Amino acid sequence: AGGDLFGSVFLHWVTGITFMLLVTVSVLQLREVAHPDILARVIRPQEPQPDLLGNLLQESGTTHTKRVLLSLCIYAALLAIHIWLPARLLLTYNIAKYLPLFQPKFCHIIMPQIQVPAELFIFHLCMLGVLEKYKNNIGELQHHWLLFMGNHLGMTNQILPLEVDKFSLVGTLPLFAEDASKTQLENMTTTNTDVDGVSMEGRNDDLYPLWNNLLSETDPSKREETIRSNIYRMDRSEIPQHKKGITLQDGKKLLSSHSYLRLPPASATRKFVVKTSDDAASNLLPTSIGPYRLKQGVSPRGQRVTSIE
Repeated sequence: AGGDLFGSVFLHWVTGITFMLLVTVSVLQLREVAHPDILARVIRPQEPQPDLLGNLLQESGTTHTKRVLLSLCIYAALLAIHIWLPARLLLTYNIAKYLPLFQPKFCHIIMPQIQVPAELFIFHLCMLGVLEKYKNNIGELQHHWLLFMGNHLGMTNQILPLEVDKFSLVGTLPLFAEDASKTQLENMTTTNTDVDGVSMEGRNDDLYPLWNNLLSETDPSKREETIRSNIYRMDRSEIPQHKKGITLQDGKKLLSSHSYLRLPPASATRKFVVKTSDDAASNLLPTSIGPYRLKQGVSPRGQRVTSIE
């Protein structure tokens, strides 16, 4: 370090960045591999950020503080387990002298002050490319390991998501309030929460109140709870009905190829359309809410209904 201060600092920087990249890719892959109830609410999915600086400035200091503390805990724990503890054991029991790995021999073709930074720079670029290309292989390795440990511990259903074989019909609810029965409308209220600065008073009062409530709620877990609490209001079929569904390119399984249902606004007619674009200005409701899948349809009486499976 005394003979090449820049090379020493660069070496520590590359080592730290490589460790952080490995941890970040591994944690993001583990989030996708493990059951959603484990990490999905704590770790955000990997999303493209075209305006990263703008997004950072829009978020509050409290949000940034929480993320920094969470990242610090994750990195500190992994650093202690994989770096500090092995190094401590090597020094305590003097194992390093028996391992050739800890007695490297360096060969310099040119000046070390030039060769070492150049090699570290090339290594850093190669590591970025390797992680980007083989990150899915890391996820596959994690999946095999969790599957192996889950089978031995009897926890496979708890730590890994289950593959959806088919959907079972829970029930149907009318799209418009006038088509609902008295039982379905009993004690049914509509929330007036603002969404993205748009008052819910502009929503279509002709809609069945549940759909307005789902549109006003942006938290997926609360949307799921809203559906669960209204299951008893649904019209159910006496004969169990099952559907295979459609698997999208991202592996998600839906009842149809549409990702959103567009509900009619207050000035619209009674036309129920479907759209796959995530247009925030439209009354879009996801066709996937937790374990439930939504699909438009027509009842035997000719009423517009939404099937929930």
